[in-house]
This record gives sequence, C-alpha cells and structure tokens, in this order.
Amino acid sequence: MNSPTLETKPQGFNTTMLLMQCIGIIAVVFGHADIGGDDIPNLLNFAFPYYSWHMPFFVFISGYFFNRTKTFYKYIGGKLKTHLLPAFIVNLVSGVFSYLLKAYEITNYGQDITLKSLFVTPFTTGYQFYINVSLWFVFALVVIEIVACLMDRLARGKGDVVFLIVTFFASLYCSFKTYYDFDGTRGEYYNAVLRFGFLMFFFWLGVCYRKYGEKALKKFINYKTSIVIFIVQALILELTNSYINVNVRDMRLTSISVPNGFWVAVVSPIVATVFFLGVCYSLAPYLKTSKPLIAFGRGTKYVMYYHQLIFVLFSLLFGVLKKLNLFVLDGFLFEKMKNSNYYTGGNLAVTCVIAVLALILPVVVCRFIDKQKLYLRVILYTVLAVGVGGFITLSGAVLN
Repeated sequence: MNSPTLETKPQGFNTTMLLMQCIGIIAVVFGHADIGGDDIPNLLNFAFPYYSWHMPFFVFISGYFFNRTKTFYKYIGGKLKTHLLPAFIVNLVSGVFSYLLKAYEITNYGQDITLKSLFVTPFTTGYQFYINVSLWFVFALVVIEIVACLMDRLARGKGDVVFLIVTFFASLYCSFKTYYDFDGTRGEYYNAVLRFGFLMFFFWLGVCYRKYGEKALKKFINYKTSIVIFIVQALILELTNSYINVNVRDMRLTSISVPNGFWVAVVSPIVATVFFLGVCYSLAPYLKTSKPLIAFGRGTKYVMYYHQLIFVLFSLLFGVLKKLNLFVLDGFLFEKMKNSNYYTGGNLAVTCVIAVLALILPVVVCRFIDKQKLYLRVILYTVLAVGVGGFITLSGAVLN
C-alpha cells in the first residue's frame, strides 16, 4: 500500500491519496471490529456499508501510484522486498502465535504451521492462522501489481484503456460467477483466480484515472458532488431493500439481494471511490502539512499486518483479568474469545477504544522501530515478538 510518492520529500506528498489510504484502513479495522458482534456505529452505512468498497478502493490507490519508471525486474524486486518478504515474516510469526494459542487451548481457530500455510494459503484462502487474516490482501496486491506490470511492459505502456475495458468485463464475469455459484465448495485456487480477476479492474481504473481523468474531473469532484452521490446511493439501497456486502477474500456476494448483484459489486466500489475522492479533494488543502496524517497514511501497511493480533491480545487480557477476578468486562464471554479472531470483549465502548488503538499502536511502534539501524530493528522486532509470545504463554497458564 506504500507508493512511490510517499517516499519523496514532504512537499511531494499526495495529501488526497494519503487521506484515501487513512479512510480505507479505518473502514477495514472498524469493519472487522463490527464482525466481532458489537455493531460498531457506521455513519456511512446508509450508502457505503463496511465491505462494500474498501478492498477495491485500496487497489485503485495502488493503480494510481503505478510506477512505470522502473524496469520490469527492478519493479518486481521492489515489490518482493517491500511487500512480500515482510508479509511472509509476519505470517511466520503469526503462525507461532497461533500455535501457542491453540497449544494452551485458548482458541479453536487457525491452521497448523506447514509449508502450505506459510507459503500457499496466504495467496489462496488467506485463512492460515486467522490472527493475521488481513494479510491475504497484501499477497493479492503483490500478484496484481506484478501481473499489471507485465501487461504494461508487453503493451509498451500503450494499453491502459484497452486493459481498463478488458478487466472491467473480467471483473463483471468474476462477480457473476461468484454470485451464482457460491455453495461453500469452490476450490481455493479457483477462488483466488476469481479474486485477482475481480480486483485487477480497479488497478487499471486507478492508472487511467490519474493519467486521463484526474485533471478534468477534479474540477467537478468535491464535497458537493459527494453529498449528491451519498443521497442517491442511499436512496437506491433503500428502494431496492439491498445491503451491499462484498467479501472479496472469499468472493462472496450473497448479501446482495438484487438479481444483478454481480453488477452492483463492481459499481459500488467505483461510486464509493468517487464519493471519497470528493471528500478528500475538499479536505486536502487544509491538511497538506499535517504530520499525523503523513505518519498514519504511510503506516497503513502496519495496521493491515497487526490490527487483528491486537484484537486477540486485548481479548486475551480481558479473559485473564476475569479469570483472576481483577476486572470483569461486561459482556465478555470465554466461548466467543475461543472461536473468534475478531472478538474484542463484547462491550461496545471498549471495542471502539480497541479499534482506535488497533489503528494507532501498529503505526507508532513500527515506525519507531523502522527508524533505527538494521541490527537494532532486528533486535527490537525480536524482543517484541518474544514479548507477545510470552504474554500468550502466561495467559495460557492462567486460563488453564
């Protein structure tokens, strides 16, 4: 999710896209907290419910920042180094944590550590260890970016519009297939191909928007158009009695009740993207020197890596405190803690606080560590991992 622009001097930051990244990751975290059963308030729910837009939204941003200045091999090498290698490391550490959680019978979810769960499942189902299930998006994005780069090089940089049209119909086809054939038995490899096919269009939409549409459309996309879009979208959903929910990881569109749900699955993220572009274009002039915005925008990958682990650790903490009779959180249930990697304690106010911490802590901690020298980064990350593992072990001893 990092972009070339985000690596330049402060005056080179694209404030609009930083805002977009921040909005996207907030939707991801609060959407996951909402799954935990606490019904997190969503002010945009009337028009843009959680899961109806944020994954294609991130792919659009990545396409917007597509870097054509690097050679094909240098581009791939950069993605492997900055995206794929860290994701594999996080997946391995998450596997160890998951093993400890299961070994102490704290949780019932997560696979065993195998070559498949370490290197294959992240690309296919993404359900390898559950406490890092969001990593599926990082692996999917790397594949999409590499395939898009190959397409671009084969077309010598002149195939943008053709690719946009072709991938649009491919996205519709993938949506159509998943809307009508989901019965829980679809193969994981086939499902992964459908997921890549669905998301690829949004990458080329980002490429073409920046190259052909931004200068012209920026004059018309603002908070006023966003208000109109919100009202129209909300009215359409109300009139059709539809709740848009597109689980891209599983390619499940079953929550869309209208017959043309496969069409809605593609259109809804586009409409949401235009809506948020209008909001961000309007806010950007007032926030372009905001250091917290820059830090948070650049740290979205850390939130994607670790926010679910934070959910689990806080849930575990409340379980230990309850077991020791030191503090009892209203609504906390051990059974839910055992079976849900999204569970945060069953208390709405506490869940909202944990969701905010899940957004802030990974950015603060990881950005601090990444500013150190290489050897010190390795030491600090190792100490942090051992500390988390130790906390899980100690919690297991208390709970059992």
